[in-house]
Amino acid sequence: MYRYYVSQAVLKGGAAERPAIALAPAGEIKAAVVDQVRALLRQPEIVVGTGRAV
Repeated sequence: MYRYYVSQAVLKGGAAERPAIALAPAGEIKAAVVDQVRALLRQPEIVVGTGRAV
């Protein structure tokens, strides 16, 4: 099974020009998001600040 995220401009069909990236592999996006979350969780001040905000 192939999973992709599709640009909203492509879905709506209202873009005059096709966007540079119309489809993005879901696995690559997920990996990038997980990497960013892990990087944030390695910063104690971010974790503590988030805990206090909740």
